Amino acid sequence: MAETLTTTSAVPTETTAPVKKAGGRRVIFASAFGSALEFFDFGVYNFFVVYIGVLFFPPSSDPNIGLLLAFATFGVSFFMRPLGGILIGVYADRFGRKPAMVLTIGLMSLGTLMIGVAPTYASAGYWGTITLVLARLIQGIAAGGEVGASMSMLVESAPDNRRGFYSSWQLATQGLATTFGGLVAIGLTAYLPVITNSPDVMGEWGWRVPFFIGVALAPIGCWLRLSLEKEVMPPRTTAKNQTDTAHQSTFKTLMEHKQFICTGVLLTIGSTLPGYR
Repeated sequence: MAETLTTTSAVPTETTAPVKKAGGRRVIFASAFGSALEFFDFGVYNFFVVYIGVLFFPPSSDPNIGLLLAFATFGVSFFMRPLGGILIGVYADRFGRKPAMVLTIGLMSLGTLMIGVAPTYASAGYWGTITLVLARLIQGIAAGGEVGASMSMLVESAPDNRRGFYSSWQLATQGLATTFGGLVAIGLTAYLPVITNSPDVMGEWGWRVPFFIGVALAPIGCWLRLSLEKEVMPPRTTAKNQTDTAHQSTFKTLMEHKQFICTGVLLTIGSTLPGYR
């Protein structure tokens, strides 16, 4: 009788160990700084599209052609964001939120660096155009993965009564990043020609400066995220039946909460669209 009681009481202890949640401020700061950095890199292209349209596409008698092609290149990255969300989301579920968040910074920095050093159409022909488009595709994948991974990290690390506050930092930092990108663009276009005494400096190399700023800040974002405690990660389940049940319930959950999902999509459109118009 005693042996039976001892054996059965040991089973719950092994499988229901409490999961430690990391300190809130560190998680918020690491997630927010990384998200702000990534969306600065992703969106700053929009502020210099006039120069990019002239430099990376074939010359045309109509200057609007290059501008439209530059905007199309900007837009194509948005088609990669769902793919990035799926791929990096699967990676985050398998290996943890922290590795996924570090991966998104790495991918975004790679795409940003490619734009910063890309040869122009005048010097490399269509290779410059291809480099630009490929860089934007990589940035789109990174941006799509960043939202899901960082939002999951924030929500899973938050106290039960502060999940809304924690998760709000993800969207707030996107707005701050767009604002910072606009300020950088205004500052460069207003003061760099005066400092260098060259009115054409922005078209020559000044437009590249914001991309190098983003790359230079990337190691800070990686360090902040790598410094997060391992306990931040959600526990990985090894039971196949639990995994299968979770996959089967995803569609059911989406259907049960479709009204909230649609509301969230509309709110996101309303808060994001002004930054890209």
